[in-house]
Amino acid sequence: MLKQLIFVLLTTVTFMTGATETTSETGIAECDSYIQKYKVCLNTMPAEMAAASKSGLDMMVNGWKQSLDAGVDKSSLAVGCKMASDNSKASMEAMGCQW
Repeated sequence: MLKQLIFVLLTTVTFMTGATETTSETGIAECDSYIQKYKVCLNTMPAEMAAASKSGLDMMVNGWKQSLDAGVDKSSLAVGCKMASDNSKASMEAMGCQW
């Protein structure tokens, strides 16, 4: 389980570098909640910032999906998504987003 959590945390950190993938739901409530909150926030950001942030979100979601495909336990991924949401709350609220 520690290995799985480390992967999720690395995926979370990696999202800060940005990349492009298609954003879609994961089927895990905590992850889907994070995605939806983030999408709402993207709509309030200036276009340039939103584009970079969307790329980061897409990369994170892709990482979560790859984790699921690799057999990572859904409950472990749920913990990682909850942590990502908790860690994003202050910065997103600072940008005027409701989290």
